Amino acid sequence: MKSEDIKLWQKKISQREAWMKTKRAEWDKLYKRYNLDLHVAGMDDEHVIKVSRFYPLIRKLIASVAYNYPRIFVHMDEGPLLDNNVNAEDTLERAGNRAMRITKMKREVHQCMFEALFTFRSYLKIGYNPPGADAVAPYVASDDMQEDFPFIEWVSAKNILVDPLVKPHNFYTAQDVIERQFVPLEFVKKDPRFAKFKNQLKGIGSNSAGGFDESISDIYQRQDLDNGYDDSDDKDHLNAARDLTEMVLLYEIHDRVHRRRIVFANDIEEPIEDIPAPLLRHKPIKQTDPFTGEEVVVASEPTNNYLIEGGFPYYTLSYDLSDKFYGQPMMAYEESVEQIIVNSLSRRQDLLKRYKRIVLGNIKEQESNPQLPDKLDNADDGTVLWVRDPHGALVPMDFGAAPADQVNLERDARSYEAEIIQVDAPSGNSATESAIRASGTEINREWMQVPVANAYRWGVTNMFNMFSDVRFLPDKFNVNVSRSGEPALTEIMEDWWFEGRWEVEIDPGSMLVLNESLERNDTLQLYDRLINLPFPTDKREIVKLLGSAFRKVNFDKFLQSEISPDAAGLAQMENSSYLVRGGEIPPRQGQNHQIHMEVHLSMEQVPEFTQLSPEQQQLAIQTRDAHNQQHQQLIDQEGGGAGRQSRPSESSKATDLVSVTRANAQNTANAVQAGVQANA
Repeated sequence: MKSEDIKLWQKKISQREAWMKTKRAEWDKLYKRYNLDLHVAGMDDEHVIKVSRFYPLIRKLIASVAYNYPRIFVHMDEGPLLDNNVNAEDTLERAGNRAMRITKMKREVHQCMFEALFTFRSYLKIGYNPPGADAVAPYVASDDMQEDFPFIEWVSAKNILVDPLVKPHNFYTAQDVIERQFVPLEFVKKDPRFAKFKNQLKGIGSNSAGGFDESISDIYQRQDLDNGYDDSDDKDHLNAARDLTEMVLLYEIHDRVHRRRIVFANDIEEPIEDIPAPLLRHKPIKQTDPFTGEEVVVASEPTNNYLIEGGFPYYTLSYDLSDKFYGQPMMAYEESVEQIIVNSLSRRQDLLKRYKRIVLGNIKEQESNPQLPDKLDNADDGTVLWVRDPHGALVPMDFGAAPADQVNLERDARSYEAEIIQVDAPSGNSATESAIRASGTEINREWMQVPVANAYRWGVTNMFNMFSDVRFLPDKFNVNVSRSGEPALTEIMEDWWFEGRWEVEIDPGSMLVLNESLERNDTLQLYDRLINLPFPTDKREIVKLLGSAFRKVNFDKFLQSEISPDAAGLAQMENSSYLVRGGEIPPRQGQNHQIHMEVHLSMEQVPEFTQLSPEQQQLAIQTRDAHNQQHQQLIDQEGGGAGRQSRPSESSKATDLVSVTRANAQNTANAVQAGVQANA
């Protein structure tokens, strides 16, 4: 890197650190309130009631907005999986659900949600954790992070130095993003990327001169590493731990303009890394094999297009809009409310104490009873002191009642708080359902759910994008590729699964836990409508809705191979699908294939068939025969149809079974038709 470019990056780091130092101080004031660092003017801290409104509100917000992992949906317009006898969308949904849990994404999202309440916005980061190395970026020496798999982790807003020219509503308009990292020295020295600088790398000390200009030398000081945290006891522990574990200060730069990743370290002027962005798409480099004459891939080189959305490996979560990139966080609006309540409660407590201790005494009584003052000072609550003239000797001063204005102020503050935090759980009573859905509470919750749902969508989408690149494709990531409700059939995920057009969608409401009763009622109503539709439906999928609404894991195991025990009736519905809609429902494993084939061979007897033109009839017959051939193939695979019918002898042919079923076709058709007439 040219010296002028080095100076430019150093200047950017210096300017942004100065800006962020002010923001960190503002945020730390709010964090202190959360940690019960509360004060009341004119009152000793020991008399202040330590009541943090932040704590219950934050728990309520996170739990009521996004308690559960969300339900994801994948929509595909085209793709190689659609040509196979599997449901491509179901397969990718299962892959996405597994990936979220492997990366423990809910934990990281919750921490991101927590911080955004104090800092206006917070960040998630995506990357790749290579196999066999726990000391490679992100430098997490833990079995908690899956090897040979993408990682998603929370990154504090305190450590993100964003381009000041970024648009407040669009993080991805920034020219670059700089992440500040404090990393154990041993980890960095073991990183093969930095082998050239192994002997130059040093830990941060209080006397470190720094490799940058003097204007940012203070960022290396210990007190700034604590991000303004000033609890003396804990700070001593932090400093002691830092003495035992030397830390390196790194600045990881993601340059979107030049498509590069650059890393600076303290005490080293030149960058210790300057490479093309790791998450750029690569194109293969091919050579002709001299022995076979075939072209083979021997290497790859980066293109100018990113694998990930927006170009940066970060997602920024923010609940609100603002004219500034870092607007006022939600807890800043709550700060004044909490101070009012703390002041009021503390002063009311002080009044109660005064009421029990302050009295007016008769000087004559003191002269005649010199032990009385000591008795008053040391008496327990409720003690009665008998004197000769109690009415003239001791008169309590009434300080017990709080002023009405003070009580009203506290009440108004709580009302204002309720307007800020509108996420109380809805009642499950049917009488209030309409009011709940129309209330500001529901609207506010949904407003806060959107950025959280987008965080999950961002994570799953970018993991899928990474899986499409063989560099980041896990070697052993098994996914169930069977159809819904059928026995599991796992395959190792391949990069070509993601070659088609697909889109990930998140159901925000599925993250709720406090709305389960309401969701169940809605699902039951939907079930009643779907199950009674006059046209063919997939009853298995409808019944699975019930399992989802009642939070039943592996609900498919409760379902038989067919929802209806009447295989003939189900086959008749399939016939109607051919004739009315022109579509085909592929056979499934475990069905009563023989009954299905008999009913399908009787298709010419149903009224819908006779209404078709000769050309349409011929097409329907061809579709039916191909469908029955698939049933025969499944019979052969299942060894007799999963125990539901006897397997033909080895000498039997497919045509033999077809002949047998044709002989029974008329009887089956008559039975089906009689059932239809009876139901009508």
